[in-house]
Amino acid sequence: MVTIDLLLGGIPGRTDEGYLGQSSVALLDGETIVDTGSLARRPMLVDALETAGVDPADVSDVLLTHLHFDHVDNVDLFSNATVHVYDPELERAENGGFDWATPRSVAGLLDGRDVVRFTEGEVLDGIEAVHTPGHVEHHVSFIVEDGMTYGLTGDAVKNVREFETRNPFTIYDDGIGRETLDALAERLDFVVPGHDVPFYVTESGGAAPCGDVDLTVRLQLGADSETHVGIRSDRSDVRALPDGVREVGSKQSFE
Repeated sequence: MVTIDLLLGGIPGRTDEGYLGQSSVALLDGETIVDTGSLARRPMLVDALETAGVDPADVSDVLLTHLHFDHVDNVDLFSNATVHVYDPELERAENGGFDWATPRSVAGLLDGRDVVRFTEGEVLDGIEAVHTPGHVEHHVSFIVEDGMTYGLTGDAVKNVREFETRNPFTIYDDGIGRETLDALAERLDFVVPGHDVPFYVTESGGAAPCGDVDLTVRLQLGADSETHVGIRSDRSDVRALPDGVREVGSKQSFE
């Protein structure tokens, strides 16, 4: 049975001061990382790996859905891993086709690394890459078939709301993004989205989430002022995670 450790949960959110950029990071079978998260979450990622009993140096492979900062920043943490990048997406960055979310330092992140450029199909044993355009043109999702069909979708499926409304946040093309969501809904049983809790795909093509988003923001507004703002969704249809999937990430302490 496939094992999926959810090291970092995705957070769906935008503010009037920018995007939160808190993406999910998953560990497959104890040795393969799907996306690496942003630098802001690096301490949490290190703690989650320790909880999972995994030394970053022992991770064999890193699979990237696309090259946005919140998905690639921590590639260097996995110093011995082979880094797998979708060939057209890497070519885009190499040719200077940057959008606002692609770090200009991405070449440096990959310089000197064992990089494998892949196309659609089997990337590693039992892990299939599928082109899922919309959020960006050269986005891929990773699919595992093992009793049920699991999708680690990155930002092809950012969150539950976008999946259910078929109204994706895209840089490239909204229409193609909706087609991608329809295609994934047809194929997948379970989704680890880029920026939300994981969920089951229902028979109607909707979503049954496994948990709630839980976020606390600390604002230090002055020498004698500190404000905590807690945000938590209130869902009545929460389901248990499937066998083989577990949450191992922890919250960052304000102490």
